[in-house]
Amino acid sequence: MDRDMSTALGRKVPEPADMLVRLTDIKVTYRSHQGIMRRLVEVKAVDGVSLTIARGQTLGLVGGTGSGKSTIAQVVMGMLAPTSGTVEIDGRNLWTLSASERLAIQRHVQVVMQDPYSSLDPRMTIGDIIAEPLTLGAPVRGDRRREIDARVAELLLLVGLPPHRAGAYPHQFSGGQRQRIAIARALAPRPELIVLDEPTSALDVSVRAQILTLLKSLQLELGVTYLIISHDLVTVSYLASDVAVMHRGTIVESGKMQALYRSPTHPYTIELLASLPRAGQSLLSRRGTPQVDSSP
Repeated sequence: MDRDMSTALGRKVPEPADMLVRLTDIKVTYRSHQGIMRRLVEVKAVDGVSLTIARGQTLGLVGGTGSGKSTIAQVVMGMLAPTSGTVEIDGRNLWTLSASERLAIQRHVQVVMQDPYSSLDPRMTIGDIIAEPLTLGAPVRGDRRREIDARVAELLLLVGLPPHRAGAYPHQFSGGQRQRIAIARALAPRPELIVLDEPTSALDVSVRAQILTLLKSLQLELGVTYLIISHDLVTVSYLASDVAVMHRGTIVESGKMQALYRSPTHPYTIELLASLPRAGQSLLSRRGTPQVDSSP
């Protein structure tokens, strides 16, 4: 089917420019000395991973501990250079750029970490924490200070927190509120991509749904792109329409979330789905009600 016919039928064909992230044949190998003889051993953390994330969309990267998904997240954020392969952000090959050009791109890629207790500096007020990506730790005064304070207030409102609490410290907030603060900090420099690293796994079950709902509403309002890293298919299914399953450093299966749920082909994917509690399987089939079940 040609592009004009596809458009006439109301089906959007993604242009190359719509692809915000493109990883091609990424390999990451670590070398270490092991044993009494200190023999050099190579360990392949990631072995030939290719994936794309369309602008304004969400890709879920699912896998168990040691599958390589966190390594991929570091590669996307520019924190780790791959052993081989290409990393393109907005059409630019990240590791062929100068350090200053790479830093400029990296400012448009932010992260929300798994644990809101350890990801926020307890010595800083939440206003300073949220402003940090804008000030880069440098003192600001005058009109610039007022501009940043206004941006912090705007972000606090955006994530459902009162702006008058900008002078409070992280320990004065609950776990769910701290994750809201972390989300506000990630949004501060107006990023195009946010990497969500197990964004709800450290939270109480009662607040997980609230954070997932917030993330989804922010994407609809701001058009931000997400890469969500998780071992939990239920969490991923609520945010992501597309999913890639990682196992032992490779992507063993990928596609639309619902298609993968209905007809998994790889034994590891089948195992992941079989391990879900019944309530979780029911939610995955519905995709739309952000209830996260805690039953064993």
